[in-house]
Amino acid sequence: MATPYRMSIRRWLVLLALLAGLPLFVFSTYTVVALVRAQQSALRTALLQRTEATASALRERLGASSAFLTSIAASDEAARDDLPALYEHARRVAQQYSDAAAFTLIGPDGRMLFHTMVPYGAPTYPTNRPEAARKVFETQRPVVSGPFLGPVSGRMVVVVGVPVFQGGKVAYCLRMVLRSDSLNALLAAQALPPEWIAAVVDADGVLVARTRAPEQFVGQQAAGAVLAALRDGRRGIFDGSTKEGTESKLSLVDVPGWDWKVAIAVPTAALNAPLYRSLAALVALGVVVTALALLAARWLSLLIIRQVHEVVDASRALQQGQRPPRPRVGIRELDQMGQALNAVDVRERQTNRALASMVARHREISGELMRARRDGLTGLPGRSLFQDGVEEMRAAIGQDSGHQLALLFIDLDGFKRLNDAEGHERGDQVLMQVAQVLRDVTREADIAGRLGGDEFAVCVAARRDAVAGIAESVAIRLVNRVSEIGHGISCSVGIAIWPDGCDGLAQVMQLADAAMYEAKRQGKNRVVSSD
Repeated sequence: MATPYRMSIRRWLVLLALLAGLPLFVFSTYTVVALVRAQQSALRTALLQRTEATASALRERLGASSAFLTSIAASDEAARDDLPALYEHARRVAQQYSDAAAFTLIGPDGRMLFHTMVPYGAPTYPTNRPEAARKVFETQRPVVSGPFLGPVSGRMVVVVGVPVFQGGKVAYCLRMVLRSDSLNALLAAQALPPEWIAAVVDADGVLVARTRAPEQFVGQQAAGAVLAALRDGRRGIFDGSTKEGTESKLSLVDVPGWDWKVAIAVPTAALNAPLYRSLAALVALGVVVTALALLAARWLSLLIIRQVHEVVDASRALQQGQRPPRPRVGIRELDQMGQALNAVDVRERQTNRALASMVARHREISGELMRARRDGLTGLPGRSLFQDGVEEMRAAIGQDSGHQLALLFIDLDGFKRLNDAEGHERGDQVLMQVAQVLRDVTREADIAGRLGGDEFAVCVAARRDAVAGIAESVAIRLVNRVSEIGHGISCSVGIAIWPDGCDGLAQVMQLADAAMYEAKRQGKNRVVSSD
């Protein structure tokens, strides 16, 4: 019979300690890996969300400037082609609107017809960024330019241009000169951490605004990593370096509805600092706990060995016929083991609470971002959220050739007059009433949103042979219900059926917008479908 393998009790206790500590080591390793991944994901999510929030704030600022310009372009002076009166109107507005350095009017030939910083009829300045003005005539939509040096202020400025329609055609381009300083202030108002750098980049990769050293970098090309991302069409988070050469994690997103981009750079060291601190604290805690555990194991092993020796001594004494001493054997080591397990349970609960807190914070930030994408006055989806909803509807239809989308572009008639006559509070009430009408006349499967100012949009989906009738029915009910609001308010609605083979919402939006302007041309308070 083979002799069984034998070890001393001390070695058995060491082996037992090692086997008992193995699960704790595996659990601790898993916890560290899970915590690192959770923190990295949370940091990336926070960076992307702050970038999207900054882009949303910039979109609202440009949208407000565009709406302001559009109201001037739609004034009686513009309709009468009374340029001296339009000049006076714009000059008065420039004195009251702090963001506007000046207003200019550009003709179809690219010549500047007036500049509110010089008397009407006096020689004006050459037209800066003429390509942006040409784009207004070509697209019949608001356009923002890249930065350039203002001829009067000597500081960096940009211009927002909108079309001035006469007889259904673009007769002029009305432009607002915005100081880059105001855009720098908008970035600063986002209250980003001091080591973060936020910047606005135009379609050519030129820096429009920047939170750090704008006087040095605005007007220059963006950092190489940003230019490469623009060239490759990449968005989101990627690695690169800033203009100062600092290695950073970069986040790049589009400004919805405009040709600008927002980029935020976070130095890699600053981004990883919280993670390193957490890991250091966790490792320090592990070292302390491990040291304490080793000390406790040594004490317990010595206690057990001493008690075993007492039993052996008592047995040997009895064998030799001597009076055996009474062994002092107890069970306190079991209490110590229970306390150690309780300590592990406490650490696990603390870790789970920390992870749960991070998950809750992530959900809270996601909810805040979703609420920020809704219009604060009407509760309807804003432009960005509306566009995402339309894309989801397109994805839901997929390759189903039996269904089709229709887009309704709604613009209120008489809203500017109401604001001027009865104040913005009455105008806000009317906008909320219009939003409720949209909820009432649309179906649950439809999506309605506020694009900005007094512009709204609705997207409906239906079978191909019924989509035109359903869209027209919704539009007619909308026109009838809005006219019941009173205060001289009505609406003009343009309908565009999503063409086959069209992948871009912008093209369909342009068709619906053109149909809406045709409705206004025909007398307003009516529905017109695009061809």
